[in-house]
Amino acid sequence: MYFKDFAVDTFLTKCCSIGSLNSCYSSSTYSGHLITFSSVIYSIFKLIGYSEHTALYFNLICSLFSVVIIFLIAKILLDNNIFSIITAAIFSLTPIINVFNTSGLSETFSSTFILLFLYLFLSKYEQGVKFKKSHDDIIFV
Repeated sequence: MYFKDFAVDTFLTKCCSIGSLNSCYSSSTYSGHLITFSSVIYSIFKLIGYSEHTALYFNLICSLFSVVIIFLIAKILLDNNIFSIITAAIFSLTPIINVFNTSGLSETFSSTFILLFLYLFLSKYEQGVKFKKSHDDIIFV
């Protein structure tokens, strides 16, 4: 069934593309990845004040954190410090990663938390934790 009023994807976030929130001339949607990115940036604005570079600096911090997580994931998978450093260096020196990580896009924030989840999962798996269908394991995942 098709309902005209409900013809919006639930994973899309509606935003004002031209104008302000008070007088929006044109609205558009974007895929929210982790929709919390805008909430985190808003919280940072409230803490330190508005700057057009805040999202860029926050993504820079997330990208540096993701390089460390890549190193830790590679250390778990490869069990070799040299290859783990090489893996993190290749990740950090890839040109397209540098473009995304110094932009205000939400991909850096999303990928950092996906990498964090992967690292936490692999570290628990390495410790021999058996995952069951319990509330604690569902909350972890």
